[in-house]
Amino acid sequence: MKDPEGFNTETNSRAGERLREIAGRVRGGLEGVRDQLFATGLELDRRRSRAQLSYAELDGERFAYLERPGTDQTVVLLHGFTANKDIWLGYIRSLPRGLRVIAPDLKGHGDNAASLEENYGAIALLEHLTPFLDAIVGERFHLVGNSLGGLMAAGYASNAPERLLSLALFAPAGHFPSEKSECFRCIEAGNNPFLISSLADYKRFLKLTCTSDPPIPSIVFPVLAREQIARRELHSKMWDDLMSKREPLESRLEAITAPTLLVWGDDDQVLHPASRIFFAEHLRNVEVVRLPAGGHVPIFEHARQTADRYARFIAGRALAPSK
Repeated sequence: MKDPEGFNTETNSRAGERLREIAGRVRGGLEGVRDQLFATGLELDRRRSRAQLSYAELDGERFAYLERPGTDQTVVLLHGFTANKDIWLGYIRSLPRGLRVIAPDLKGHGDNAASLEENYGAIALLEHLTPFLDAIVGERFHLVGNSLGGLMAAGYASNAPERLLSLALFAPAGHFPSEKSECFRCIEAGNNPFLISSLADYKRFLKLTCTSDPPIPSIVFPVLAREQIARRELHSKMWDDLMSKREPLESRLEAITAPTLLVWGDDDQVLHPASRIFFAEHLRNVEVVRLPAGGHVPIFEHARQTADRYARFIAGRALAPSK
């Protein structure tokens, strides 16, 4: 059959299908190459950091974590919402080599099991994390958290002050000031930047969390975006659980006895820097650091700078014998 222009439409259709098939194979091949590059790069990054992927079985549940061996005291690192343990790799490399470092995945994140039937509220996340810290870390330790991980770290510090040598909070979550960050303005407008539906969404999210180009090779952006897209429904459930019940923080913070380092970037577009004042007012033994050019995840974007600052903070504690 020919159309009025004299073209064979049946042949055109078959040719179009063939081109689409070829294009699909090319895309699939590129995705496979990207997947392999990402997996290889991640493995090399872990080796450079001397961080080994490990698993712990506790009460029939598997907990995934990175561990860098060390003969000195232990530092535990807690990541933020929708991130995972590997966000700390550059930071781990920059810490003093003698420190033992442990970076677990939070409940439902990274390589931990995830289900839409679970509760991901702040209390549930902390109850999931506590047995891991008690069983795997053992001795007293230094605890560090970024964003949601900061909220978890503060919660644990208030519950078990006898376990901690020090606490460090990098833009911790949990406080909602009257000043709205760009992230929360988007959320109020009906567009949650944490819920990724496309590569473009993922790139916008990175611009929101970092003040400069993130230390990620652009060729693997699609790999990371696909993972976030696949978890979109899970992240939506997590967000709803976290927002449904907000526990007052004042009493939690005031119960913390560990020496605390509070770090906040002036350019944080996720959690407004105004929250820094609230945390500083309610922490009894706190040192506050402002990062003039810092975004929401300085431990990732400025790993060496933040790790060096943290190392100075714990210098008198990290290298002393544990008690």
